[in-house]
Amino acid sequence: MNRVITAFSLAALATLGGRDLYAQSDNSGAGWTGLMLTPIGALTPIGPATANDTTQYRLQLRYGHWRFAPGDDNTHNLGLGMGFRTGSARTTIELGYGHDASCDNCDYVMIGVDVDVPLVQSENETGGLRVALNPAAGFGHPTDGSGTALSGALNVPVSFVFPVGRMSLIPFVSPGVGYGRLSADGESAGAERNILAGGIGIASPQSALRVTISAHKVFIDRAPTVYGIGLSVRQ
Repeated sequence: MNRVITAFSLAALATLGGRDLYAQSDNSGAGWTGLMLTPIGALTPIGPATANDTTQYRLQLRYGHWRFAPGDDNTHNLGLGMGFRTGSARTTIELGYGHDASCDNCDYVMIGVDVDVPLVQSENETGGLRVALNPAAGFGHPTDGSGTALSGALNVPVSFVFPVGRMSLIPFVSPGVGYGRLSADGESAGAERNILAGGIGIASPQSALRVTISAHKVFIDRAPTVYGIGLSVRQ
């Protein structure tokens, strides 16, 4: 891997630029890493909104975990965000922190913003379909060292609402494409990568709390899957 990725990896994720990504091209590896060091890749989706969620604000907490293999990278990511409604869309601003438990001085901070824009909403009291656009942008920086990670993505979350008793199950799938970029030591590299996410949300009309279990992958050769859980509270 070129020294752009190595410089950032030494500061943020020492083993990330190692054997698992050296087989990739410089730009492909930088694109994948740039996405994974920002909320777009580091954290799994909280899940699409539902048509009956018309509250003004939403507080969310997300956790994501990934590793290449046992004994290798063991990365934990946490994000805290606040969403607010603007018309039919919802914008969320998030602060995050990443920690590689297998490496000293490899933590990083993240900032992200994403927008949920509904395209199709056919939900009613018996369930229904929802399709949306989800543009997002992210930034990452190591806590000990220099270099920056930048990312952008556009996903298309498709979700269904299935009432089960007094609860609602909300399975979803979210294909998309992202672009990641690393900059360090006066150099930069980046590339587009495909993204696929999916999961299921559990909510109740009587409660402001929603729990989402989800996973996603930013595609590259031998890429790990990120597994996560999210909590959101309507306000």
